[in-house]
Amino acid sequence: MVGIGVAMMFMGLLSLYLRARRQLATTGWFLRAALVMGPSGFVAVLAGWITTEMGRQPYVVYGLMRTAEARSPVDAPAVAGSLLAFAIVYLLVFGAGIYYL
Repeated sequence: MVGIGVAMMFMGLLSLYLRARRQLATTGWFLRAALVMGPSGFVAVLAGWITTEMGRQPYVVYGLMRTAEARSPVDAPAVAGSLLAFAIVYLLVFGAGIYYL
């Protein structure tokens, strides 16, 4: 994830350099590299999510504890309330973004 972020920053700086030299649209190798870097943000998000989830249940992953023993003692109404709160916040943010666009 960090490596992909550094590669994205490098591509951004390189694009600024090429733009200053007025060669951004005519440099074929850079345009191909930018095309390859297109899905890198999604890959970085997935890599971060997998790393987070693997670190969340280290004992379960290594076979020292069953998944049923590792669960949190949170009631269903609390989970439903937090899910509803997240849904409302994301809908507001999405609506603000659509309004802004």
